Amino acid sequence: MTSQNKEETPVVIIAYREPGNHLEGVFLDLKSWFEDIVVVGPENDHISKAIKTSGGSWVVNESHHIAELWETGIRAHVSDWYILVQDKEYLSSVLKE
Repeated sequence: MTSQNKEETPVVIIAYREPGNHLEGVFLDLKSWFEDIVVVGPENDHISKAIKTSGGSWVVNESHHIAELWETGIRAHVSDWYILVQDKEYLSSVLKE
């Protein structure tokens, strides 16, 4: 996704709660559309390394509450717009500007 003004570009916050979900797939699907993607969840060396290598950010938070994970991501990345998703969501629609 291309935007003329960095502040108009949304930051995607992915709440990661449980291993074995679809985090890497969700991240890669979103990465083709959005520059700033932050994953918030418990430490996972293998997946966090893959996310960071692909241009994402990882914020460690051990909470199991989705709202708390999203709030942590929002505090870590200041923006005017956020897209909040869970790691287990399947993205089945095409996002357009």
